[in-house]
Amino acid sequence: MNTPRPILPLVKLALVACALSGVGGCGYSRHSALTHTLDSPHTPSPAPVWPRNYTQDLPTLRASLYHEYTPEAPKAPPTAEDRPPGSLVFGVVDVGEPLGQGWVTYSLLTPLDPPPPGGAPALMTTEGFSSASISYAAWRERPQVLDTILAKPADRPAEEVRADIGLLTASAPFRMRFYLTRPRSPSRGVVLYQWGLSGQRFEESLVKALADDGWTVLAHGGLSWRRPGALTVTPERGSAAARISAAAFATDRPVGSKPVPATAEEQALWAETAARLAAADFDDALGQYALATQAAYEYVRRHHPQLVGERLVLVGSSFGAIMSPTLAALIGERLDAAVLIGGGANFLEIAGDEWMDYYYSRVRGYSSINLRVPARLRAQVAGHYLNHSTLDPYHTAVHLRGVPTLMLHASWDRIVPWRTGDVLWERAGRPERWVGAFGHLWMFLTLSRRADDIASWIDAACPRGSPAASGVPRAPDGSLARYDLPP
Repeated sequence: MNTPRPILPLVKLALVACALSGVGGCGYSRHSALTHTLDSPHTPSPAPVWPRNYTQDLPTLRASLYHEYTPEAPKAPPTAEDRPPGSLVFGVVDVGEPLGQGWVTYSLLTPLDPPPPGGAPALMTTEGFSSASISYAAWRERPQVLDTILAKPADRPAEEVRADIGLLTASAPFRMRFYLTRPRSPSRGVVLYQWGLSGQRFEESLVKALADDGWTVLAHGGLSWRRPGALTVTPERGSAAARISAAAFATDRPVGSKPVPATAEEQALWAETAARLAAADFDDALGQYALATQAAYEYVRRHHPQLVGERLVLVGSSFGAIMSPTLAALIGERLDAAVLIGGGANFLEIAGDEWMDYYYSRVRGYSSINLRVPARLRAQVAGHYLNHSTLDPYHTAVHLRGVPTLMLHASWDRIVPWRTGDVLWERAGRPERWVGAFGHLWMFLTLSRRADDIASWIDAACPRGSPAASGVPRAPDGSLARYDLPP
């Protein structure tokens, strides 16, 4: 009689094996770029069509307040008798001005008098310096609040101007905020960093590694985007009064008092119209994102020229990696290198079935997900979407060809499906790729272990002293002495 083996030791052994495989799973197999002729079929990429924003009559607003160097609240300039020995008094100028396809706001600090001997921090000058964060706002049409602001006199109290700046910004359907992380040494150039949706939690180690390596990192602090209100389609059949249960998505054409099954031709028409709606919305989001980042970079060039350096690098993670190829298309030949971590092509496919269902429901007059795309049509919706989009990474990835590019992919990725990552790699010209046998979350949970490797790859792609693609000149003396905030 055979004695059964105890099950508990086997369970423990399995758990240990899983743990060991998880620890080992943070490694990547590294594949060099493939330089041979692409042998897979490629759909020609259309020329990018960028969003057209309202930019006329946007004012330049300046609100000047006063405070000492480290106050918590603005106040009137102190008299000479009240001023501590060696202190500085600064004017805080809140500025809103048109830039690119939108409007940026930032703060400018200017000393009100020459610094006393020994009283000025090393990086401050009497010329003033700009803040390390800006806000960007964009409108698709003239904001109503603008009429009220333009009608006011130019010489107004500072608090009123600040309120107008906030009111005008809040009215924008698209808003982003950007932050600068400065290196401690003279800047080699700028890294345009595109966070994933989880933000800094898993990626700050990479930003730190880049800053430690001499890069100025310009990263956004999140975005606010409202869907274009004009993008609606009136159903050709049926009406709001004739809507039916979501469970009966296949019986969507009312006849008399009873619904009858919609024809295959009708469903196909609705599916293509849904794809067209999705392409319009997604292209607006992709384009607005790229235009905002371009404006933020131009702000750095204007107000922090000592940080611009000689190089321009693009790094995107997850959601940011999906947005990055479109930004690369806008930057053009100025881009010196790119790193995309966990990205993919065909944004609608990545967004998932719920987004397809949402647009399919909109075609039939619903404002939420009330209908479902028939399973046999889902692939067609994804294909139609690409036919109508011009800014999806599927199309804009071709602008990375010829740019030193590194892609990191997880072969078990189900959040940004691995197959969409393969498509992105193909469309970008099969650049160097690191592939890990794990999923999307584990890739970012262990990203800190690869931060130095990624920074080293950028070093090799942008060696010091070599000609830069960006052609951005350094400050005349290459120093950090102009318009810089202390760390």
